[in-house]
Amino acid sequence: MLIKNKRKEMITASAMLIFSLVYLYASLGIKLGTVRNPGAGFLPLLVGLGLLVCSCIYLYKVVRQPRTVRALLEEEDGVKERQFLVPAGITAVVLAYPLLLRHLYFILATTVCLFALFRLLRFKGWTFSLLVALAITVVTYLVFFRAGVMLPSGAVEQFFFSLGR
Repeated sequence: MLIKNKRKEMITASAMLIFSLVYLYASLGIKLGTVRNPGAGFLPLLVGLGLLVCSCIYLYKVVRQPRTVRALLEEEDGVKERQFLVPAGITAVVLAYPLLLRHLYFILATTVCLFALFRLLRFKGWTFSLLVALAITVVTYLVFFRAGVMLPSGAVEQFFFSLGR
């Protein structure tokens, strides 16, 4: 049983690595532009690099870190409990995001959705998840702002708009 789980994780990690390499390769064919004037391929390139880094880290963890029998059994129990909850939660967050975006605007809606996704995926603790979600959102907002992309904005965005000047 333990060998099957390890093999499945190796296959998953390898597939993620291959996908990220193909995605990154495909994004290189799109015009990049510059940081001040990004082209259509700028964001896909960043996403591809992020996917590559994450899949390499995951593959490294699978290959290098041995798992104890107890940890695998605990993980297997947790997976059974969450087998339906996580995909349903992710789907709900993705569907709710455009509605939240309309009412909460970019920074609050994106932070709430990222935080919800981090908690569904059990990413670290509550505080760390919130801080990472907020940091990602603010950096993303500032990058898009500097690139001249208009995002839905309310009072919070206006505050960051005044900082970006």
